[in-house]
Amino acid sequence: MLCLGGRHFLIDCGISLLRLKNGLARAGLTVSDIEAVIVTHLHTDHVCGFPSWFPKTRLRFLFPEQVAGRLLGTVGRQAMGSRIFSFTANQEYAFDGVWFHALPLSHDAPETVAVVLEDGSAKCVHATDLGVTSSELAVECEGADLVFLEANHELSLLRHGPYPPLLKRRIAGPRGHLSNEGAVRFLLNLDMPPRKVVLGHLSEVNNSPDAVKERAEASGLLRVCSELLIAHQRRPTEVSY
Repeated sequence: MLCLGGRHFLIDCGISLLRLKNGLARAGLTVSDIEAVIVTHLHTDHVCGFPSWFPKTRLRFLFPEQVAGRLLGTVGRQAMGSRIFSFTANQEYAFDGVWFHALPLSHDAPETVAVVLEDGSAKCVHATDLGVTSSELAVECEGADLVFLEANHELSLLRHGPYPPLLKRRIAGPRGHLSNEGAVRFLLNLDMPPRKVVLGHLSEVNNSPDAVKERAEASGLLRVCSELLIAHQRRPTEVSY
């Protein structure tokens, strides 16, 4: 959840509606406080809540064009333009003082995107599910107030872990997921690091908060970023910006 200009934007919908409501309640919010749900791609862990969220709430959903086209069959095309909206990467959209745009990421799902939100006083970037970073992503992250970046796996844990070889190659490949080392290296190469960084989307099998922290400490990243947090899979991580 990102809050800019007094509006709350939820990134992805990969959990149950009950879990969403419980998480919002802990933050003193309700579903009606959400301005829109921005979906980054079609993989199940990012979109599986949509079939129940849509009929049981009045939420608005923003999808990349290809993703919207695939999901309209589940709710009917009449929903387009009322509660379902499509967007195109690298085009800017406005929400009463909050600006939003997306940029393509290298991942094995159609039209996977990073999300950039800003309101004139703060800029937030959300980028998960990417095998490699890009110069375009670096430009968006330079000097941002908050960056939520994937640190999916520690490569040694992935190599020696229980996954079959094909899945390991997919995760570590250029259209898979960003490793701890890749995330740290990307942040260290920025000319102007973000003010605050949250490393997230950690694999529960091939990573751990301790592994991410050790990698960040060993690289010197903690001396570069003024605030670095590690998001947990099963509980909220709060950060102000």
